[in-house]
Amino acid sequence: MADSHASTTNPCKMCRPLGACLAFSGIENSMVLLHGSQGCSTYMRRYISGHYNEPVDIASSSLSEQGAIYGGEANLKQGIRNVVAKYSPSVLCVATTCLTETI
Repeated sequence: MADSHASTTNPCKMCRPLGACLAFSGIENSMVLLHGSQGCSTYMRRYISGHYNEPVDIASSSLSEQGAIYGGEANLKQGIRNVVAKYSPSVLCVATTCLTETI
């Protein structure tokens, strides 16, 4: 019988959209739009703001239950229009969340 060990994984460190937000935070005048629920973008903002002790802007396509079932293309298009109109970023990063990746 092989030796085994228990391990734990910090889910915060495995979150790919969080990595995208951190990577794009180093690009001047960039903006991240998370294609997913509002909770994901709120979590990212709280996590990054808590770490760097300063506010950060992360937009969300605000995907609802209906969008998760029938597709969120309309939410994504509207989110892109809103971000461009409000922030005028030089670079817009669209990152998917776990919710949209399972559709």
